[in-house]
Amino acid sequence: MVVVGAIGWMATAVVYGQRRPDGKLHTVAKIWTPAKDESIDLASVMAFLRELDRTYQVEAMAYDPRLFE
Repeated sequence: MVVVGAIGWMATAVVYGQRRPDGKLHTVAKIWTPAKDESIDLASVMAFLRELDRTYQVEAMAYDPRLFE
């Protein structure tokens, strides 16, 4: 399983996927959208990533470090 994440001011998404037996890539996206004038709760994003790691055999995680500068 590969996990890719992005954090932005309007939404945060984690997309994860794995190869099916027929070779096609199956992906699922989890998207957090904050309420007006609120920020995204990064603790809930991290908890979701930890749950993915406990549930699946995660091979890689990636993010854009420029969003954390």
